Amino acid sequence: MLALLSSRSPASTACPSEVARAACAAGSDAWRGWMDAVRGVARRLAEQGRVVIKQRGAVVPPEEVGRVRGPIRLGLVRGEE
Repeated sequence: MLALLSSRSPASTACPSEVARAACAAGSDAWRGWMDAVRGVARRLAEQGRVVIKQRGAVVPPEEVGRVRGPIRLGLVRGEE
């Protein structure tokens, strides 16, 4: 997740499904089974201040990630540049 996000421009975000797909073999549908795990990792990284989770442009607090329905986006928290 961190590698994928850090390879993008600072303002870019990623869908959790992109992270799951990157972890699976090309063309495999196995990524779908990884979605809960990806959201869990995103939540833990958000708690550590390393990623930000957004829905419709608004920041989702890490403790709310399990209750949020619908698409979310993940962004890397970067230091002062």
